[in-house]
Amino acid sequence: MTPSTPKLNDPSLPIHKCHVDRQFISASSNETFDVVNPSTGNKISSCAEVSQHDTEKAAPAAAYAAFGALIRIWYDQISKNVKDIAPLISWVLILLQIHKMEGLVGDCGIIVPPNFPAAMITRKIGPAIDTGCTVIAKSPGETTLTANALAELSCRTGIPKAVVNIMSMLKNTTELGKFLTADSRIKKVSFIFIVFEDTLDLDAAVKGAIVSKFPRNGQTCVCANWIYVQKKIDDEVANILAKRMEGVMHGPLIHHAQVEDAIQKGGRLVVGGQRLPDLGPTFSLFPFDTKVGVFTLANDIDMGFAGYFFSRDVSRICRVAEVLEAGMMGVNTGVISDTTSSFDVHKQSGFGKEENKL
Repeated sequence: MTPSTPKLNDPSLPIHKCHVDRQFISASSNETFDVVNPSTGNKISSCAEVSQHDTEKAAPAAAYAAFGALIRIWYDQISKNVKDIAPLISWVLILLQIHKMEGLVGDCGIIVPPNFPAAMITRKIGPAIDTGCTVIAKSPGETTLTANALAELSCRTGIPKAVVNIMSMLKNTTELGKFLTADSRIKKVSFIFIVFEDTLDLDAAVKGAIVSKFPRNGQTCVCANWIYVQKKIDDEVANILAKRMEGVMHGPLIHHAQVEDAIQKGGRLVVGGQRLPDLGPTFSLFPFDTKVGVFTLANDIDMGFAGYFFSRDVSRICRVAEVLEAGMMGVNTGVISDTTSSFDVHKQSGFGKEENKL
């Protein structure tokens, strides 16, 4: 594949190495991975595939000091270069000035997802360094160019060495995750949808499922991945959803094998399912018989970030809210995120709360 790096006003921003101690360096093994444009399949560039050994060497050793004034300069640098950052991702949201941590914590391990490559890295790093914490951020291999561009702009603000460290990888993601959550030097590390048969307004339930599943092209962290519908209304909900989705197109996903995998495992394709560039997020419906059965299905997963359910029975609402193993819950709504609310996570989704008192 021929590399197709976007043309930017500042050609120095697409950087293909990891950022340690205000320097961009290669992996000690010199191993790299390909960054690919998912809409075309074309290679954009190669980036450093760092290891746990590389990350251990980057564990910050700088003296702690608050850098609140420099965050404003970093914010200005990002705003100034937003037209160059935008081609590296589909959109950019800067949250450096919104959140603040409660006091000094220590070295922070930050894991950045590919769905919000600019927003998540800034909302995590900003509060950390504002209170004097140093950070090691694991950038997503699918969108690592965005993280590197932000790291370069942080250097231009005068943020000292060893404060912001960005580690890029694709193959070694699990290895680094274990290091960030287990190493003693790292002090902080930072979805289910159910429709019951007593739901009065199935159109509202389908609308709630859509707004839960499809924001940001179906790539937010609180998108519903498993939509459980009681068997009595399963076909009706599927038909309403199919009509709502006729003629709707989303952009391509970074990972696009869900449809083929579902069909191979016995799923029935109701609407859509075209290949690139038309394939968008997959909407999977699973029928269930009893509430006990759906509780077992819903909780039998490693993740526990967000859950949603629709019901008119107040007593059922209270029971379900208690039983579902999810950090955040939406009742008769598909929207739960708010800048004033904490991210509360369970199981392998993370530890404790974020954007609140830690």
